[in-house]
Amino acid sequence: MEKFFKPKTKHYLYLAFIGALVLRLFNLNYEGLWNDELFTADTANPANSISHIIFLLKLDIHPPLHNILSYFWSHIFSYSDTSLRVFNVVIGLGGLLSLYHLGKLLFNKKVALYAVLLATVNFFLIRYSQEVRAYGLLFLLSNYSFYFFVKLLRGEMNTKNSIAYVLITTALLYTHYFGMFVMASQFAASFVIINWTIVKRQFWKYLITFVGPILLFSFWFPILKVHLERETKSWRDAPSLEMVYTYTQEFFNDYALAFIASSLVLLTGVFLMLRRFRKVKFVEKLIKNKVKVLAMLVIWTAVYFMIPYFKSSWSTSMMVTRYFIVMLAPILLILAFYLSKIKGRSLRNGILATVLGYSLLLLFLKENPYYAQTTSYREIAAETKLMNNDPPIFYLANTTNERYFRYYLTQYKFSKGRVNFDALTQLVGRESSNEYFVFLDLRPVPEKYKKAIPMVEGYYKSDSTTFANKYNIQTVRRIRYKKRKDSL
Repeated sequence: MEKFFKPKTKHYLYLAFIGALVLRLFNLNYEGLWNDELFTADTANPANSISHIIFLLKLDIHPPLHNILSYFWSHIFSYSDTSLRVFNVVIGLGGLLSLYHLGKLLFNKKVALYAVLLATVNFFLIRYSQEVRAYGLLFLLSNYSFYFFVKLLRGEMNTKNSIAYVLITTALLYTHYFGMFVMASQFAASFVIINWTIVKRQFWKYLITFVGPILLFSFWFPILKVHLERETKSWRDAPSLEMVYTYTQEFFNDYALAFIASSLVLLTGVFLMLRRFRKVKFVEKLIKNKVKVLAMLVIWTAVYFMIPYFKSSWSTSMMVTRYFIVMLAPILLILAFYLSKIKGRSLRNGILATVLGYSLLLLFLKENPYYAQTTSYREIAAETKLMNNDPPIFYLANTTNERYFRYYLTQYKFSKGRVNFDALTQLVGRESSNEYFVFLDLRPVPEKYKKAIPMVEGYYKSDSTTFANKYNIQTVRRIRYKKRKDSL
């Protein structure tokens, strides 16, 4: 085949992106939106205004950029599970492109391509390319922030790179508060890759550029203060040193790949520290002129992980696996670098093919695949639609959780949903309905409905169905009430 057509890096890259698109679109609507996604969907409603979105986001614990972008996407395309998820698939593909550009800048086309291939079949990146939350955007912007950061510190200080860094890093801060840890990682890494001669010559330009994102983010400081003062629940992970491995295991959804990845990153860090005292010939030959780049990637990984880890050790935990999706970029680049160093093309390609094939099998054969049902808000609405096209529905949830039902009542065109019992009673009487339904949120059950659910006079409880997710956790309950014969 190569006699007539010799594939280039770009051809393999195109195939990787096609494969990535297929994997990210596969089973895209395997489940309804879960709680956090429904918050994004609620803010993305085209009926909202930007000011109302900002108001709603005061109730969240994250900055607003992803929600606002989702809002504009819904305006341009459509407002549905599929549309919102496709938006994040697009972001996920952008994340792969950012990884390629960063890998090419730090190493070469070969390493960049290997990193993209590994990312294409990565469990974690696929999962969060399908979720209607900001984590895919966090990955994408972090990579491009580092991309322009490296360019600037290598001496490419010009208006284009400076503006690009400021805008991208500002967008990163407005996407997730962990963007601050990306900037902290850059500060720590700067001592390794900085060219002091050039920086001193253009000191004020560098100062304005690197302070710029913080100044532009300062408009959000009042809401940040509100978020910091809010008491958060203890559902986050308790910090432990095992997380160095367990989080990597979640990234790859496998113990073997996690062991290889975490071992290579840790060993790289150890060798880089020890080489100041004693250089090992084999290692020096392996890393050659990439010492500073590898040091930067190790520092990026370590600082990004350790800041929230130490903070969580003495106060409320910040440890949630998905918040650390940023770490996949340096980890995959380190893996790709060592893969590129394997002698012999056949052996190297064979190992790469084995890793990719094994990763593909994990996606579909693992007990915990990258698609797994977590809620039943869509299912309760869909099944009720089959039972009755538009019955009066009394949906019961805590105040901030009403959106879980409201979104799918809208999606399935239920016009008679009520959250107030008096309003439901009036509606049922006005409609002379033969039946009405109650949707009860079980995660958790609203306090005032734990003992009993009020019932419209003249009706009786006919049947009840409880919905559970894949992990057998009961999520919602549907109760049907029918009109008594003596009331007909």
